[in-house]
Amino acid sequence: MSGQQGAVVDGGAGAGGLRYEALRRLRVVRETRVRPRLAHVPSTLLDTRAPERPAADEVAGSVLAATRLRHRCGPHVSLLDDRLVAAGRVDMIAVARTGVTVVDVRRWPRMRVEVARAAGFLPAPGERLVVQGQDRTRVVAELERQRAAVRALLDTAPWGATVPVRAVLCVVDTDLPLLSTPAVRGVPLVATCQLSRRLNRVGPLSDTERARVLALLDGACPRA
Repeated sequence: MSGQQGAVVDGGAGAGGLRYEALRRLRVVRETRVRPRLAHVPSTLLDTRAPERPAADEVAGSVLAATRLRHRCGPHVSLLDDRLVAAGRVDMIAVARTGVTVVDVRRWPRMRVEVARAAGFLPAPGERLVVQGQDRTRVVAELERQRAAVRALLDTAPWGATVPVRAVLCVVDTDLPLLSTPAVRGVPLVATCQLSRRLNRVGPLSDTERARVLALLDGACPRA
């Protein structure tokens, strides 16, 4: 994969490959999250349908975002989909001319998403991500740890310190402001169309440098 150019998404091209990838991820999520906690319960009493809905929504959001980005990103953008780093599983790592973007995908259909600030408009540490009235700031904290893990991987290369690494929260099927980009602790919240525009921008990396970054991350971040 590391030798390919363009917007590449692991898991197979086309609808068939994406459906297979969605089912694979759903099976992994179900086995790792449900079975260990209920190992002492007889299998006849287990109802695995209950946890499927949130897992299915999570997988559907990641696959949908990957599909949209694959169609909208140009030949200078490569995507590493569903990878493992020291901080856990990363939905997507994009390698473009602007550098590396660590992407966390969330599907919050028809939910109100807003950035709340404490009284007095405190700086970034006082910002909270609120989804449908619930504090989801931990999502941003997890994404920041993932970005730091990718940064540490790049820093192992003698040329890696010069590669920009950003974090972006990609929100699927959610209404966001049209004239502004909300951000929490410096992490922007964007739709897939906005993210593709960011990734397609001209940046400091040449094609050779971008391929070198892609090869390093592809080898260091195994599939989840």
